[in-house]
Amino acid sequence: MSCYCTLEMCKNQTIDILKFVKENNNKYDYWIVDSYENNELQIKYDALFAPAVIVFDSKNEVLKKIEYEENMIDQLKYFLEGEI
Repeated sequence: MSCYCTLEMCKNQTIDILKFVKENNNKYDYWIVDSYENNELQIKYDALFAPAVIVFDSKNEVLKKIEYEENMIDQLKYFLEGEI
């Protein structure tokens, strides 16, 4: 189980990511995963803290992983805009 603050952070960051994708004309593909139902993905990608964002390239190689950061969307935007 997660504490209320972590659950709230996950919800807010999910909303931020959905807004970011929409603001960028759906240029990015995304997949929202419930880590309790898909814990094998947590292990595979060594993403043991929620919330987490993992950025992949076109070959499904991990480019960036951001875990349990309050400013996750800012870090994600900075990384992606630097990659454009």
